[in-house]
Amino acid sequence: MTAKSQKTVLVVDDEPVMVRLLQVNFEAEGYRVLTARDGAEAVRQTLLEHPDLIILDILMPTMDGYEALEIIKSTPETADIPVIVLTGKRKLEDIAEGWKYDIEFYLTKPYAIEDLLELSRRILEDREESKL
Repeated sequence: MTAKSQKTVLVVDDEPVMVRLLQVNFEAEGYRVLTARDGAEAVRQTLLEHPDLIILDILMPTMDGYEALEIIKSTPETADIPVIVLTGKRKLEDIAEGWKYDIEFYLTKPYAIEDLLELSRRILEDREESKL
């Protein structure tokens, strides 16, 4: 990826090990990675940086992922940013709640990092193609 075409991914999780794992893997694929430790920080980063993709946990302190999604998806400048929910919440009602926010995908932990990277690449490529 050239610097001009480099995509930015915002990784949001309150577990430092999870954040670092995702950061290292996305950077190895050529992405610029921003991080946030809770929903409030995710909203701030999204409004400031307008990332190309958000990887968002649900269970976090201060503001959970659903609250962050509500703000991000109801703000015109950020509403079209694709979001992959990556969470341990795997009950059907949790999954249904996630899909209410016009997300791209709901992925439950544990997951394969290769699957997340491939899913992210496809979402970003589809977005790029739809702009042409």
